[in-house]
Amino acid sequence: MLDLILMLAVALGLDALLGDPRSNWHPVALLGRLAAKIEVVCRKLLGNGIGAGACGWLIAVMAAAVPAFVSVWLVNYYLNTVLAAAVAGVWLYFCIALRSLR
Repeated sequence: MLDLILMLAVALGLDALLGDPRSNWHPVALLGRLAAKIEVVCRKLLGNGIGAGACGWLIAVMAAAVPAFVSVWLVNYYLNTVLAAAVAGVWLYFCIALRSLR
């Protein structure tokens, strides 16, 4: 439970401090461009049906989830759980934009 609180504190703290930077290199912008390219490839290979959309969605989600999972797991395995929760908080920060919602 303490790890979850730390993760949320890091994510919300970074969001309050930095907000959602307007940059082409922001992880959300990078993932958006990647998802657009994946969609084009999936639609060429699978047509315009729901299967192409599902395949594209799965690939795009995995492109974001796998690096996050692996980095948190490695930090937890080789260093410690508290630092892993902080790393997870940074990944969560990349996924939220509370200041941008105002």
